[in-house]
Amino acid sequence: MNTVQEKKRSKSWLWIVGVLLLLLVCCCIAAVAGGYFYLDSTGKTVEDALSGELLEPQVDVPLPQTLEPPLAPDVPPTAAPAMKAEDQIVAVTVTGVWAVNENTGEAVQLSPAPLDVPWNPAEGMSPDGQAFAFITGFGGASISPYLIVLDLAQQTEKLELALTGPLTQPGLELFPGDPAFEATRAMEFTGSLAWSPDGRLLAFVAAIDGDSADVYLYDRVDGSVTRLSDEMGNAAELHWSPDGSFIEYASVESFGTGAGASMLALWAVDMRTREAVLLERLESAGEVFLGWVDSGHFLIHSWGPACSGYNVRVVDVTNGDQQTVVDGCFAAAAYNPDDQMGLMALADYNVENCMCGTPLDQAGVYAFYLDQEPIPMSKVEVYFIDYLPKGNVFTFQPVDEPYAVYQNEIPMNILPEVEGLKPFPASPEGYWAWYSTAPSDDGGELWVTLHNENPVLVSSSSPGRPAWSGDGQTLYFIEGDALYRASAPDFAPAALPDVMGEVLDVVNE
Repeated sequence: MNTVQEKKRSKSWLWIVGVLLLLLVCCCIAAVAGGYFYLDSTGKTVEDALSGELLEPQVDVPLPQTLEPPLAPDVPPTAAPAMKAEDQIVAVTVTGVWAVNENTGEAVQLSPAPLDVPWNPAEGMSPDGQAFAFITGFGGASISPYLIVLDLAQQTEKLELALTGPLTQPGLELFPGDPAFEATRAMEFTGSLAWSPDGRLLAFVAAIDGDSADVYLYDRVDGSVTRLSDEMGNAAELHWSPDGSFIEYASVESFGTGAGASMLALWAVDMRTREAVLLERLESAGEVFLGWVDSGHFLIHSWGPACSGYNVRVVDVTNGDQQTVVDGCFAAAAYNPDDQMGLMALADYNVENCMCGTPLDQAGVYAFYLDQEPIPMSKVEVYFIDYLPKGNVFTFQPVDEPYAVYQNEIPMNILPEVEGLKPFPASPEGYWAWYSTAPSDDGGELWVTLHNENPVLVSSSSPGRPAWSGDGQTLYFIEGDALYRASAPDFAPAALPDVMGEVLDVVNE
């Protein structure tokens, strides 16, 4: 039984081996045949294959691969076009300085720094309207004055410069008369900065390097800051000559406490050599710059608490030579450089108590010229006179009477609607605004006239001086702490709500 079973198992194993051998032979035949047909289709032989020529691919077929999405090109975003400087006005608010687009009313904050010095912000606007400069840092618990220059076209800050150094850093314990205190006071007053006629250079007062305030120069083109003077005392009241060749200024030992300053000298920086030239030693309590006669001569007068104004004189900016125009005392004066004539006001006090020079005979308003004696024009008593270049007129307010407006020696007729208001012309032959200068919490009336006719009431509660657009067709003004504009011909007011914070002033010239 066992022998028969073993025989049967041996025959089954043989069958299995036979089948496997048959399958192996079939696979070999198929492989050889497939290779032959492939070589035949490509025009190659077995010898070619063995020689390695088939290792070079005949068709450049890309291999399949996984690709990352292409990267975006590294191109910076297109910058928004800069607002044209001539299409902007500057609004000064409690939250800083803003630029307002005259076409759209859109407002952009340029600086959060406050204007906390008591000078007219219009001094900070460059003549070409491309930049605005101001001095800040006098508010709060400490004094840290610095200069800021803003680029109005690019709406960026171009310069932020500390105006004091190690020797002039004032502390809270300092008082009038202390050198560091007086150096910083030189930066607070009108005339502490002045643009060159072409708007490229900014002269300003600073105490960065020495122990007193000197004249410095900022160049808008190359960004440089240069010290121009090193005189005794503190530089003050900077004035460029019409051609930009000179900067006239005064040096002050102490600015006093309200009864006048202690003046030292008159100076001029010659911009061709960048050197300061001494023009005159002073003994006055103040000097009032009236204007340039030409690019080489300026008109100035002295001031003192006992005499008020006195000694009107023309000074040669190159060597200090002088020509006396008015010797005696007066209350106020202003000068028209185009016509080289001025107006001067005398009060009874100036006639009766003049201790500085030879007094004139009677109180009133006089016209004065550079080459003749003053000419009496009116017997009214006046304490303040102003010259308005945009209108080519003088304006003054007699005691207890409305404003008077003179074109040289000829008085203008004032419309009843604007009587008592001060004019603010856009141009001699264009629109004029009329605003109230009387202090009031609610402001006063604001009117517009054309050729001194057709009065239009713009606002009944507008404090302070307005501002005209560059084309003289739109008036910007403050009402209720907000900024408004009114355009010709109807001058209907429209609020500009984008300006944030209480508006303190508006500048466009």
